[in-house]
Amino acid sequence: MLVAGTALAAGAVILKTTGWLETLPSFLIPILALLALGTVFIFYRLRRIPHTHTDKFTTAYLTSIVLKLLLGSAFLLLVVLADAKSAFENASVFLAGYLVFTGLEVLFLMREKNKS
Repeated sequence: MLVAGTALAAGAVILKTTGWLETLPSFLIPILALLALGTVFIFYRLRRIPHTHTDKFTTAYLTSIVLKLLLGSAFLLLVVLADAKSAFENASVFLAGYLVFTGLEVLFLMREKNKS
């Protein structure tokens, strides 16, 4: 997770340097921290569900995706209200981070569930 967060932060700096982003996102670290901690929390909660309860796992995973989207959207709304000038940059980092951390979550959960 630390590597993914560092890669996203470095990507934001590169996009700023090349001119794709006007400024660095003002909430870069809080956005990446929230996404990383949320992903770790969800991963460990889902990992505790026994392999034999696939219906329970599916329901819990889909619920976690919906909650992560709702809570993330609420957080992003607060970020945009707090700094409207950097709204595009902050939203871009949030969306990129959401995709990367959700992809890592799926990858690690698949590896964990395929062990048995």
